[in-house]
Amino acid sequence: MAGTIEVLIPGGEADPGPPLGPELGPTPVDVQDVVSSINDETAAFDGMEVPVTVEYEDGGSFDIEVGVPPTTELIKDEAGFDTGSGEPADDFVADLSVEQVKTIAEQKMSDLLSYDVRNAAKEIGGTCVSLGVTVEGENARTFNERVDAGDYDDALEAWDCSAQSPRRYCFRGLLRLGSAHGYTFGVALLPERILVSWLSNTLLFADGYWHTGVGWLVLCHTLISTTHAMVRDTLSAR
Repeated sequence: MAGTIEVLIPGGEADPGPPLGPELGPTPVDVQDVVSSINDETAAFDGMEVPVTVEYEDGGSFDIEVGVPPTTELIKDEAGFDTGSGEPADDFVADLSVEQVKTIAEQKMSDLLSYDVRNAAKEIGGTCVSLGVTVEGENARTFNERVDAGDYDDALEAWDCSAQSPRRYCFRGLLRLGSAHGYTFGVALLPERILVSWLSNTLLFADGYWHTGVGWLVLCHTLISTTHAMVRDTLSAR
């Protein structure tokens, strides 16, 4: 029977043992082929815990989707430590620069609730607090306060999404609300407008959904509604 398996795997270090092996054992896939494919696709993460989804068919064919590692793993890798602090409020284990926080925020944008880099950086700062990691030598709580005050506006300017992987969200104003049936329902924040749309989990406006009738219906409805609102506001302003 076709199905889906979701596991956390150390990047480039998958093997036929737990947690992957027992999940794959009852399926029709070649376990070693899956392991090799996962290691090839996660090698760049070099030991970090990476979420991996394996979708398989009755005939033994399979597809692999590699997600972004958890925020804690990205922070540990960027700051160079293995274990967070047992007393994060007083005992700090590492320090990150604002540039490093921004790098992590950009990597995690597709998984965060934030709609821009500044708010994403604050989410990263929140995780730093729980791990006992400082930012620019200060408590991460202070970092978040300084972000709100605008102290890091230049450092946390919007990133160039063209430099990101095409399999990640490349849209600065995306607020994820939830997901269903393999698709993420989100709100794309456009200049002065809010466009509600369905977004593929791997590529913004991917062919996998928008060629369907419902997809076009949603798209046309939102475009018409947005255009109507813009025209109305323009006329009202005169």
